[in-house]
Amino acid sequence: ENNPHCGIDCNDVGTNDMREQDVFEALIGKQQQILTGDT
Repeated sequence: ENNPHCGIDCNDVGTNDMREQDVFEALIGKQQQILTGDT
């Protein structure tokens, strides 16, 4: 599946599409987490 919105269904709602689950995190935010070591 070539879906850029694919993620892990931790809430067990039946879909791996994070856009459908209203989960959004900007790329810059994720990059800053990685650079600072925050998880």
